[in-house]
Amino acid sequence: AGATLYVIARQAGGPPMPVAVERLPATGFPVEVTLDDSDSPMPTARLSDVDVVEVVARISASGDATAGAGDLESATVAASDGESVTATIDRVVE
Repeated sequence: AGATLYVIARQAGGPPMPVAVERLPATGFPVEVTLDDSDSPMPTARLSDVDVVEVVARISASGDATAGAGDLESATVAASDGESVTATIDRVVE
């Protein structure tokens, strides 16, 4: 109860700052999330400017965007421009 789902896209091999983030209540799985430029936390780093991204999904018990011990997370999945991916949350952050 009260947990938050983050779906985060970063430039593959690039800086750790996300180019797109969706923040949702962690209820009712599975969910389908579509990331686009409107999900960018910074207007100078847009999803449409990146050819390949790394996508990760994380459930944060505290609601913080930064991963913390005990959070649940997916493996990082690479995606090309416009490609759909499936992220399975299957591990605990230590």
